[in-house]
Amino acid sequence: MWTLFYRNYLVWKQKLVPFAALHIIAPLCLLYGFINAFQSYVPYTTNGTYLDFVTTGLALNAAAIGAMWATTYTSIMKLIYSHYYLSVLATGTSVKEIIAGEILWNAACSTLIGFLVITASFLLRDDIVWTYFATIPILLLTSAATAAMGMFVLSCVYRHGDIMPFEALATALFVFSGVFVQTDIFPEALITIAAIFPLYHGIILIRSLFDSTDTSVILLHTVYLITFFIVMFTVAVHRIKKRLFT
Repeated sequence: MWTLFYRNYLVWKQKLVPFAALHIIAPLCLLYGFINAFQSYVPYTTNGTYLDFVTTGLALNAAAIGAMWATTYTSIMKLIYSHYYLSVLATGTSVKEIIAGEILWNAACSTLIGFLVITASFLLRDDIVWTYFATIPILLLTSAATAAMGMFVLSCVYRHGDIMPFEALATALFVFSGVFVQTDIFPEALITIAAIFPLYHGIILIRSLFDSTDTSVILLHTVYLITFFIVMFTVAVHRIKKRLFT
């Protein structure tokens, strides 16, 4: 598992500078636009500012999207086209270790993407909000759960075109999970659907750092994300193993 993680790191570090630039400049533009265009009109309830509200939402969304696409569009090349996973299996690495390594790497990378959004928000402030450093475990947990879901999606698709419907899902989750507005303005049915996926729970957890959220609520959403990860990981390993050996 760690060998796979290190191999991915060696490839990724060659693109570190453009990676960091992209994931700071793009969210900086989004944050600036949201703050100046919407903060007077969008209702929200938090002990922080609207900048805190939208930063936490965009950071979680960036991490979740990064984890999802890395474990689908990137990994489909390894599974189907380059047969990279078969090559790794030949070294004695198990399917479970391969999937775990992919999820671990993509979750770590996506956590960095999410925190770069937060770093970008510092450029719009007069000082650093140290509470934001407590978001790292939440970003990591949400990214890991989403990456596990991505591996499950990978186990179900056979070409790039099969992934496209999930892009529509990602857009819907961006809107209905409370990224930039409170979820209570939407119909309850839409919120119930959004609550199936990790992004919704991650946003509640990350905003609990600024709100007086009950400990029991925090624990509930944490347990949900861990359970979601375990289920998705287990099913993904079973399905991908079946595809590789049949």
